Amino acid sequence: MVNFTSETKTETKQVPIFNNERNLPYTVCRRNADSNTRTCFTRYRHFMEPIVSGYKTVDTPTNIYIFQFKLTDKQNNLILDSTNTVVHANCSKWKMFEFLAKDAIVRANFNNPVDKPYAVEMKQDYNCQ
Repeated sequence: MVNFTSETKTETKQVPIFNNERNLPYTVCRRNADSNTRTCFTRYRHFMEPIVSGYKTVDTPTNIYIFQFKLTDKQNNLILDSTNTVVHANCSKWKMFEFLAKDAIVRANFNNPVDKPYAVEMKQDYNCQ
């Protein structure tokens, strides 16, 4: 049995909102000793670091591709049961299935069956469109 499935999952995150204004006002007041009057003026501080003014919720859709591969003998005894999953934002569905199928078949070991998780990295130059 070979089965390909895919689904889109939406991940929700809280991300900071950065204030574009780099100037924060502050007021300086001085008293004139001769006239006993007070003069105030506003100045601005110039900050170079970003200022967080709040947070917003952002939804990020992610594509999940699953390749299931099961082999049984004539008596229906399980020989191989492999489930392979990859998450990618913008690859072609069929290219992802091709990638998973090739990797699963290469890793299949009929002499020494093992049940272990593993990770595979997609090469940067892999054409997934």
